[in-house]
Amino acid sequence: MVKVHFTVHLAYAALDAGLRVLLVDMDQQGNLSMTFTATEGASPGLAASKLYAAEANNEQPQVINDRLAIIRADKALLAIDKAENQVNSPPRSSFAPLAKTSTFA
Repeated sequence: MVKVHFTVHLAYAALDAGLRVLLVDMDQQGNLSMTFTATEGASPGLAASKLYAAEANNEQPQVINDRLAIIRADKALLAIDKAENQVNSPPRSSFAPLAKTSTFA
């Protein structure tokens, strides 16, 4: 839980500095996802497990406000955690397209 608190404070500090923030909750428990609640009617957005997919999809992170978005944890992360490393594509390859196409300003 300490890591979640640190991440939350770091995100708010970055926002205060005028930066855009993309939170990625890779913990199956989803504590970070629970901390940043969705606005009413918001689409669920890209789920964290999809970052491990071999091919990128067109889903975008869930926008919380004009400078904050989140990729929420989902139950499929548990299966990824138990899979062998060769089965999963590294998530870092999924982040580059998000930087270029993100819907939040």
